[in-house]
Amino acid sequence: MAKPSRKDWRACSTEPHKILVSYHYYKKVKLAKWADQFDRPLMIFADSGAYSAESQGATIDIKEYMRWLEQEAACITTYANLDVIGDAAATHTNQIKMEKSGFVPMPVFHAGEELKWLDRYLEKYPLIGLGGLVGRPKAASWSWIVKVFRRARERNSPAVFHGFGTTTFKIVADLPWYSVDSSTWGVGFRYAEVFLFDPWKLRLVRARLFNPQSVAKRAEIIRFYGGDPERLKSRDGYRYSYIAALSARSWQQFELYCRLRHGEIGLPGQSGGLHAHMAMAPSDGERLRAGLHLYLADSNTTNHRYAIEGIK
Repeated sequence: MAKPSRKDWRACSTEPHKILVSYHYYKKVKLAKWADQFDRPLMIFADSGAYSAESQGATIDIKEYMRWLEQEAACITTYANLDVIGDAAATHTNQIKMEKSGFVPMPVFHAGEELKWLDRYLEKYPLIGLGGLVGRPKAASWSWIVKVFRRARERNSPAVFHGFGTTTFKIVADLPWYSVDSSTWGVGFRYAEVFLFDPWKLRLVRARLFNPQSVAKRAEIIRFYGGDPERLKSRDGYRYSYIAALSARSWQQFELYCRLRHGEIGLPGQSGGLHAHMAMAPSDGERLRAGLHLYLADSNTTNHRYAIEGIK
Protein backbone atom coordinates (compact mmCIF):
# COMPACT_ATOMS: atom_id res chain seq x y z
CA MET A 1 0.00 0.00 0.00
CA ALA A 2 1.32 3.43 -0.91
CA LYS A 3 2.20 5.60 2.04
CA PRO A 4 0.00 8.67 2.59
CA SER A 5 1.28 11.91 1.08
CA ARG A 6 0.50 15.53 1.83
CA LYS A 7 -2.15 15.27 -0.88
CA ASP A 8 -3.77 12.49 1.16
CA TRP A 9 -3.74 14.77 4.18
CA ARG A 10 -5.65 17.43 2.28
CA ALA A 11 -8.29 14.79 1.52
CA CYS A 12 -8.36 13.79 5.18
CA SER A 13 -8.82 17.38 6.31
CA THR A 14 -12.13 17.57 4.44
CA GLU A 15 -13.61 14.86 6.66
CA PRO A 16 -16.14 15.95 9.29
CA HIS A 17 -14.65 16.38 12.73
CA LYS A 18 -15.72 13.32 14.72
CA ILE A 19 -16.28 13.54 18.43
CA LEU A 20 -17.72 11.31 21.11
CA VAL A 21 -19.78 13.07 23.77
CA SER A 22 -20.90 11.47 26.98
CA TYR A 23 -24.32 12.24 28.43
CA HIS A 24 -22.70 12.11 31.88
CA TYR A 25 -20.51 15.10 30.99
CA TYR A 26 -22.51 16.86 28.27
CA LYS A 27 -26.09 16.71 29.52
CA LYS A 28 -26.09 20.46 30.26
CA VAL A 29 -24.47 21.42 26.94
CA LYS A 30 -26.73 22.50 24.07
CA LEU A 31 -25.01 20.50 21.36
CA ALA A 32 -26.76 22.13 18.41
CA LYS A 33 -25.86 25.63 19.60
CA TRP A 34 -22.29 24.55 20.29
CA ALA A 35 -21.88 22.86 16.89
CA ASP A 36 -23.26 25.88 15.01
CA GLN A 37 -20.20 27.96 15.86
CA PHE A 38 -17.96 25.91 13.56
CA ASP A 39 -17.67 26.08 9.78
CA ARG A 40 -16.61 22.41 9.64
CA PRO A 41 -19.25 19.65 9.80
CA LEU A 42 -19.33 17.45 12.87
CA MET A 43 -20.19 13.80 13.37
CA ILE A 44 -21.26 13.36 16.98
CA PHE A 45 -21.38 9.96 18.66
CA ALA A 46 -23.45 10.04 21.87
CA ASP A 47 -22.64 7.66 24.69
CA SER A 48 -24.39 7.38 28.04
CA GLY A 49 -21.14 7.70 30.01
CA ALA A 50 -22.10 4.79 32.25
CA TYR A 51 -18.46 3.83 32.81
CA SER A 52 -17.47 7.36 33.88
CA ALA A 53 -20.57 7.73 36.04
CA GLU A 54 -19.93 4.46 37.85
CA SER A 55 -16.30 5.38 38.54
CA GLN A 56 -17.54 8.60 40.17
CA GLY A 57 -20.30 6.96 42.19
CA ALA A 58 -23.09 8.41 40.03
CA THR A 59 -26.02 6.74 38.30
CA ILE A 60 -27.76 7.52 35.03
CA ASP A 61 -31.51 7.50 34.66
CA ILE A 62 -32.54 5.89 31.37
CA LYS A 63 -35.56 8.20 30.94
CA GLU A 64 -33.39 11.27 31.36
CA TYR A 65 -30.84 9.85 28.91
CA MET A 66 -33.57 9.26 26.30
CA ARG A 67 -34.99 12.73 26.88
CA TRP A 68 -31.54 14.23 26.24
CA LEU A 69 -31.11 12.16 23.07
CA GLU A 70 -34.45 13.40 21.81
CA GLN A 71 -33.59 17.02 22.56
CA GLU A 72 -30.24 16.77 20.77
CA ALA A 73 -31.41 14.51 17.92
CA ALA A 74 -30.73 17.07 15.19
CA CYS A 75 -26.96 16.93 15.62
CA ILE A 76 -26.28 13.38 16.86
CA THR A 77 -25.09 10.87 14.29
CA THR A 78 -24.97 7.70 16.37
CA TYR A 79 -25.92 6.83 19.94
CA ALA A 80 -25.36 3.90 22.24
CA ASN A 81 -27.53 1.99 24.65
CA LEU A 82 -27.32 2.74 28.39
CA ASP A 83 -25.15 -0.19 29.37
CA VAL A 84 -24.89 -1.58 32.88
CA ILE A 85 -21.31 -2.43 33.75
CA GLY A 86 -21.01 -6.07 34.82
CA ASP A 87 -24.63 -6.97 34.09
CA ALA A 88 -25.30 -8.17 30.55
CA ALA A 89 -28.96 -8.95 31.27
CA ALA A 90 -29.63 -5.43 32.59
CA THR A 91 -27.83 -3.95 29.59
CA HIS A 92 -30.06 -5.96 27.27
CA THR A 93 -33.16 -4.87 29.23
CA ASN A 94 -32.20 -1.24 28.68
CA GLN A 95 -31.79 -1.95 24.97
CA ILE A 96 -35.37 -3.22 24.79
CA LYS A 97 -36.69 -0.32 26.90
CA MET A 98 -35.13 2.22 24.54
CA GLU A 99 -36.46 0.43 21.47
CA LYS A 100 -39.98 0.32 22.91
CA SER A 101 -39.71 4.08 23.41
CA GLY A 102 -38.93 4.59 19.71
CA PHE A 103 -35.14 4.70 19.91
CA VAL A 104 -32.73 2.49 18.02
CA PRO A 105 -29.53 2.53 20.08
CA MET A 106 -26.35 0.68 19.28
CA PRO A 107 -26.17 -2.36 21.60
CA VAL A 108 -23.05 -2.85 23.71
CA PHE A 109 -21.30 -6.14 24.42
CA HIS A 110 -18.61 -6.16 27.12
CA ALA A 111 -15.46 -8.18 27.58
CA GLY A 112 -16.13 -11.00 30.01
CA GLU A 113 -19.81 -11.42 29.16
CA GLU A 114 -21.22 -14.70 27.89
CA LEU A 115 -21.18 -15.11 24.12
CA LYS A 116 -24.93 -15.75 24.09
CA TRP A 117 -25.43 -11.98 24.43
CA LEU A 118 -23.19 -11.31 21.46
CA ASP A 119 -25.09 -13.91 19.44
CA ARG A 120 -28.38 -12.15 20.16
CA TYR A 121 -26.97 -8.87 18.91
CA LEU A 122 -25.39 -10.46 15.83
CA GLU A 123 -28.81 -11.75 14.75
CA LYS A 124 -30.49 -8.35 14.82
CA TYR A 125 -28.18 -5.33 14.75
CA PRO A 126 -25.94 -3.89 12.01
CA LEU A 127 -23.54 -2.14 14.43
CA ILE A 128 -22.45 -3.45 17.84
CA GLY A 129 -20.35 -1.64 20.42
CA LEU A 130 -17.55 -3.52 22.17
CA GLY A 131 -16.84 -2.25 25.67
CA GLY A 132 -15.06 -3.14 28.88
CA LEU A 133 -11.66 -2.76 27.24
CA VAL A 134 -10.31 0.23 29.18
CA GLY A 135 -7.68 -0.94 31.65
CA ARG A 136 -7.42 -4.47 30.27
CA PRO A 137 -3.97 -5.77 29.21
CA LYS A 138 -3.39 -5.26 25.50
CA ALA A 139 -2.86 -8.98 24.86
CA ALA A 140 -6.12 -9.88 26.60
CA SER A 141 -8.03 -7.17 24.71
CA TRP A 142 -6.60 -8.34 21.39
CA SER A 143 -7.50 -11.99 22.08
CA TRP A 144 -11.06 -11.11 23.08
CA ILE A 145 -11.70 -8.76 20.15
CA VAL A 146 -10.38 -11.29 17.63
CA LYS A 147 -12.75 -13.85 19.17
CA VAL A 148 -15.67 -11.45 18.66
CA PHE A 149 -14.79 -10.72 15.03
CA ARG A 150 -14.32 -14.44 14.38
CA ARG A 151 -17.67 -15.21 16.02
CA ALA A 152 -19.44 -12.80 13.67
CA ARG A 153 -17.79 -14.43 10.66
CA GLU A 154 -18.63 -17.96 11.83
CA ARG A 155 -22.28 -17.00 12.21
CA ASN A 156 -22.32 -15.30 8.79
CA SER A 157 -23.34 -12.02 10.40
CA PRO A 158 -22.85 -8.83 8.35
CA ALA A 159 -22.61 -6.77 11.56
CA VAL A 160 -19.74 -4.32 12.02
CA PHE A 161 -18.23 -3.07 15.28
CA HIS A 162 -17.46 0.05 17.28
CA GLY A 163 -14.61 -0.13 19.80
CA PHE A 164 -15.06 1.93 22.97
CA GLY A 165 -11.84 3.41 24.32
CA THR A 166 -9.80 1.75 21.60
CA THR A 167 -6.61 3.30 20.21
CA THR A 168 -3.92 0.63 20.59
CA PHE A 169 -2.27 0.71 17.17
CA LYS A 170 -2.39 -3.03 16.45
CA ILE A 171 -6.00 -3.41 17.60
CA VAL A 172 -7.26 -0.52 15.47
CA ALA A 173 -5.05 -0.96 12.41
CA ASP A 174 -5.20 -4.74 12.03
CA LEU A 175 -8.97 -5.20 12.18
CA PRO A 176 -11.79 -3.86 9.95
CA TRP A 177 -13.64 -1.63 12.46
CA TYR A 178 -16.57 0.54 11.46
CA SER A 179 -15.65 3.03 14.18
CA VAL A 180 -13.63 3.46 17.37
CA ASP A 181 -13.21 6.17 19.98
CA SER A 182 -10.60 7.16 22.52
CA SER A 183 -9.47 10.02 24.73
CA THR A 184 -5.79 9.21 24.11
CA TRP A 185 -5.51 12.15 21.69
CA GLY A 186 -5.72 14.43 24.74
CA VAL A 187 -2.57 13.25 26.52
CA GLY A 188 -0.60 16.08 24.88
CA PHE A 189 -2.38 18.85 26.69
CA ARG A 190 -2.67 16.84 29.91
CA TYR A 191 0.70 15.19 30.32
CA ALA A 192 3.05 17.20 28.07
CA GLU A 193 3.33 14.36 25.58
CA VAL A 194 1.74 13.97 22.18
CA PHE A 195 1.08 10.83 20.13
CA LEU A 196 1.77 11.28 16.43
CA PHE A 197 0.99 8.98 13.53
CA ASP A 198 4.13 8.61 11.42
CA PRO A 199 2.80 8.68 7.82
CA TRP A 200 6.00 7.21 6.41
CA LYS A 201 6.81 4.39 8.86
CA LEU A 202 3.10 3.81 9.51
CA ARG A 203 3.16 3.68 13.28
CA LEU A 204 2.26 5.76 16.33
CA VAL A 205 5.17 7.54 18.00
CA ARG A 206 5.51 9.93 20.95
CA ALA A 207 7.01 13.35 21.25
CA ARG A 208 7.73 14.65 24.75
CA LEU A 209 6.94 18.34 24.89
CA PHE A 210 9.55 20.78 26.21
CA ASN A 211 12.20 18.14 25.47
CA PRO A 212 14.30 19.48 22.55
CA GLN A 213 15.80 16.07 21.69
CA SER A 214 12.45 14.29 21.62
CA VAL A 215 10.77 17.04 19.59
CA ALA A 216 13.68 17.22 17.13
CA LYS A 217 13.40 13.47 16.57
CA ARG A 218 9.76 13.94 15.47
CA ALA A 219 10.25 17.28 13.70
CA GLU A 220 9.48 15.99 10.20
CA ILE A 221 6.20 14.44 11.37
CA ILE A 222 5.20 17.60 13.23
CA ARG A 223 5.80 19.67 10.08
CA PHE A 224 3.76 17.18 8.04
CA TYR A 225 0.73 18.13 10.15
CA GLY A 226 1.41 21.83 9.79
CA GLY A 227 3.07 22.28 13.16
CA ASP A 228 6.26 24.12 14.09
CA PRO A 229 8.66 21.95 16.15
CA GLU A 230 10.33 25.03 17.64
CA ARG A 231 7.11 25.92 19.42
CA LEU A 232 7.10 22.58 21.22
CA LYS A 233 10.68 22.56 22.49
CA SER A 234 10.09 24.90 25.41
CA ARG A 235 7.23 26.31 27.43
CA ASP A 236 7.78 29.70 25.78
CA GLY A 237 6.06 28.61 22.57
CA TYR A 238 3.52 26.30 24.16
CA ARG A 239 -0.19 26.81 23.70
CA TYR A 240 -2.78 24.33 24.92
CA SER A 241 -4.93 24.89 21.83
CA TYR A 242 -1.95 24.33 19.52
CA ILE A 243 -1.31 20.84 20.89
CA ALA A 244 -4.99 19.89 20.72
CA ALA A 245 -5.17 20.83 17.04
CA LEU A 246 -1.89 19.07 16.18
CA SER A 247 -2.96 15.90 17.97
CA ALA A 248 -6.38 15.89 16.30
CA ARG A 249 -4.79 16.14 12.85
CA SER A 250 -2.51 13.24 13.64
CA TRP A 251 -5.36 10.97 14.74
CA GLN A 252 -7.37 11.93 11.67
CA GLN A 253 -4.45 10.83 9.51
CA PHE A 254 -4.36 7.55 11.43
CA GLU A 255 -8.05 7.15 10.61
CA LEU A 256 -7.29 7.67 6.91
CA TYR A 257 -4.49 5.10 7.02
CA CYS A 258 -6.84 2.47 8.50
CA ARG A 259 -9.46 3.25 5.88
CA LEU A 260 -6.93 2.87 3.08
CA ARG A 261 -5.70 -0.37 4.60
CA HIS A 262 -9.06 -2.12 4.96
CA GLY A 263 -11.23 -0.21 2.53
CA GLU A 264 -14.35 1.60 3.63
CA ILE A 265 -16.38 -0.43 6.11
CA GLY A 266 -20.07 0.23 5.59
CA LEU A 267 -23.11 -0.62 7.67
CA PRO A 268 -25.05 -3.59 6.29
CA GLY A 269 -27.58 -2.24 3.82
CA GLN A 270 -26.53 1.37 4.45
CA SER A 271 -30.13 2.33 5.15
CA GLY A 272 -32.49 2.44 8.09
CA GLY A 273 -31.22 0.43 11.01
CA LEU A 274 -29.16 2.07 13.66
CA HIS A 275 -29.31 5.60 12.30
CA ALA A 276 -33.01 5.70 11.44
CA HIS A 277 -34.13 7.54 14.57
CA MET A 278 -31.57 10.35 14.45
CA ALA A 279 -31.35 12.99 11.76
CA MET A 280 -28.14 14.81 10.92
CA ALA A 281 -27.42 17.46 8.33
CA PRO A 282 -26.63 17.58 5.53
CA SER A 283 -28.23 14.29 4.43
CA ASP A 284 -28.82 10.66 5.23
CA GLY A 285 -25.98 9.82 2.89
CA GLU A 286 -23.66 11.82 5.08
CA ARG A 287 -24.94 10.09 8.23
CA LEU A 288 -24.50 6.64 6.79
CA ARG A 289 -21.10 7.17 5.24
CA ALA A 290 -18.72 4.24 5.45
CA GLY A 291 -15.87 4.09 8.00
CA LEU A 292 -13.44 3.74 9.61
CA HIS A 293 -14.60 6.58 11.86
CA LEU A 294 -12.26 7.55 14.68
CA TYR A 295 -14.12 9.65 17.26
CA LEU A 296 -12.12 11.87 19.59
CA ALA A 297 -13.43 11.61 23.14
CA ASP A 298 -13.05 14.30 25.78
CA SER A 299 -15.15 15.58 28.67
CA ASN A 300 -14.39 19.23 27.82
CA THR A 301 -15.99 21.13 24.92
CA THR A 302 -13.06 23.57 24.89
CA ASN A 303 -10.61 20.82 23.91
CA HIS A 304 -12.84 19.83 21.01
CA ARG A 305 -13.15 23.47 19.93
CA TYR A 306 -9.37 23.79 19.72
CA ALA A 307 -9.16 20.58 17.69
CA ILE A 308 -11.90 21.65 15.29
CA GLU A 309 -10.53 25.15 14.72
CA GLY A 310 -7.12 23.77 13.76
CA ILE A 311 -3.52 24.91 14.15
CA LYS A 312 -3.12 28.67 14.47
